[in-house]
Amino acid sequence: MATSSLTSVTFRPPSARHSDIPRLSCKTMEFNNNDNGDKFPYSIDFVDQLTNEKLLRDFHGEKTGFVRVGNDKWVFPSKYRDAAEHFYNFQAHPDDVWVATYPRSGTTWTQEMVWLICNNLDFQAARSEPLTKRFPFFE
Repeated sequence: MATSSLTSVTFRPPSARHSDIPRLSCKTMEFNNNDNGDKFPYSIDFVDQLTNEKLLRDFHGEKTGFVRVGNDKWVFPSKYRDAAEHFYNFQAHPDDVWVATYPRSGTTWTQEMVWLICNNLDFQAARSEPLTKRFPFFE
């Protein structure tokens, strides 16, 4: 399963005072970027205790348990309950940039590079805000 991350990046043409290199302008992604959000239409139920124990044993990164979603009973970490409506109502934009990586392949490093490039190498701003706020995951 690929882990993906998302931020929104827009290109703006160079001004007459600058070189011909296009400049980047970034805006932070918000999970619920749709003002007219709909209620999440699918059921979300906790998995049974035995299944939850097996899943927790096999998936070491998850500590809070798992839920089943919708008629097909898709399995997600339990924190999905808090984010389901945001994911459901998310609207991608034509200028969004997606960083899609395999687990353990440099996702965090890539996110930092993309964010810094888009923000004119503003290391001070990068230090003042956690990466999860500047560049949230969309898994």
